[in-house]
Amino acid sequence: MTKSEINHINSWDVNPEETTPVMQQYLKIKQENPGILLWYRLGDFYETFFEDALIMSKELELTLTGRDAGAKMGRIPLAVIPYKAADAYLEKLVQKNYKVAICDQLEDPKFAKGLVKRGVMLNVVLQELSPLVL
Repeated sequence: MTKSEINHINSWDVNPEETTPVMQQYLKIKQENPGILLWYRLGDFYETFFEDALIMSKELELTLTGRDAGAKMGRIPLAVIPYKAADAYLEKLVQKNYKVAICDQLEDPKFAKGLVKRGVMLNVVLQELSPLVL
């Protein structure tokens, strides 16, 4: 695999201990909530990785790109949604019967000591959101 090729690895096949703290948090949420698409807030965007990025790219006609995940994994699939456009994308996915979990930042990264605290909103239908705080 060349450096620019995307490694289409499944999130279940990743050893979290071989990843960054942010990716460990992402993988923990994915493993605790099977069957969801996880939107992970980083700055002004929600990022999706692995199989979720492939689904998002196909269903929402987003550009599939990649993110460097280290020497062992290489570039993993990445699809990005602007934070300010999230509601429109969320509605489209819910209409297609997808379950979406939104992992949002609970503190300003500028003031965080270590990993930014995050909270997860799990949704089954657009009107019913139930919070899960990490």
